Amino acid sequence: MDELRRGIAALLPKLRRVAWALTQHEADSLDLFQAAVEKALSHEAGAPGSDRLGYWMLRIMKNLWIDEMRKRRRWQRIVTPLPDDNDPSDEGDAVTASERRVELARVRQVLETMPEDHRLPIQLVVMGDLSYGEAAEFLDISVSAFASRLARARSGLLQTLKAQEAS
Repeated sequence: MDELRRGIAALLPKLRRVAWALTQHEADSLDLFQAAVEKALSHEAGAPGSDRLGYWMLRIMKNLWIDEMRKRRRWQRIVTPLPDDNDPSDEGDAVTASERRVELARVRQVLETMPEDHRLPIQLVVMGDLSYGEAAEFLDISVSAFASRLARARSGLLQTLKAQEAS
């Protein structure tokens, strides 16, 4: 049990980033993060060795989030993420910080309209800070399929943003 706890403790920062990438909402990400850790600790017997612990934890988190989304759809409850006014990247001159917040909100808005199979790869790599291999394992696809999906998603995101600028 101590080895499992140490392994999970080492993964906590990555798990928090992935939870945020999946949920895009602070309260939901904390709930998901805590539920995943709790489930992992309560299922100690099913825990893999330390070399696969990260993938196991990501799989638990993914399944918990899928269950939550299904439950929300059943109850027709929608959570709308709000822009984070405490973004640490907003240092410096107020006009520049304001422009960055507007641009970030625009990117988030476009991301929300993208199909999940395009949105999720971007969120996992950019916001969740997962490697291509980790993200591919998380989505249960090959690394090459993930890379292709991510390239299409980035291309679609850029095209949509450029089209918005042009209009």
